[in-house]
Amino acid sequence: SVPIVAWQWSVNQAPPITLANSQVPFIDFQAECSFGYIEIELTVTDSNGCKSTTSQNIFILDVYSIHIPNSFTPDNEYPNNFFCISYNGIQEETFMFKIYNKTSDVVFSTRNISEIECLREGKRLLDNGWDGTHQETGEDLPMGMYVYDIYFQDFDGWKHKDYGNIYIIR
Repeated sequence: SVPIVAWQWSVNQAPPITLANSQVPFIDFQAECSFGYIEIELTVTDSNGCKSTTSQNIFILDVYSIHIPNSFTPDNEYPNNFFCISYNGIQEETFMFKIYNKTSDVVFSTRNISEIECLREGKRLLDNGWDGTHQETGEDLPMGMYVYDIYFQDFDGWKHKDYGNIYIIR
């Protein structure tokens, strides 16, 4: 058997992606915003210079997901100073999020999902999200349970409305 010395991958999408000399490539389709059928082609070259090509069609789904934590500790001691959510596959223009206190007053609301998106630099969580203060007065809210409601549509157009509890721990 003659050893393979080069691998060239081509992903036929807009824009096309070519990965040369990677035996096991990594392609982040979420970052490329490519969903549906995509053809992937591999050309290998052996040590004699002989080439062989194969291709495969794959289907990339954009499945929605959302993670809403149930507590955070806005005490200026890293980590967990901010309430933030992680998500995928959400139509951002449909997003609404509100947090209520025990007397049903709105203490925080946003229609901009990036305002409360969990942002990371490597493994480190960046300071982004709600800081546990009242949206109008800017004062720290007391420790306790708050209720949220959320509404959004996923990329397939399905509507999602939910509610839950968030605990501020100081």
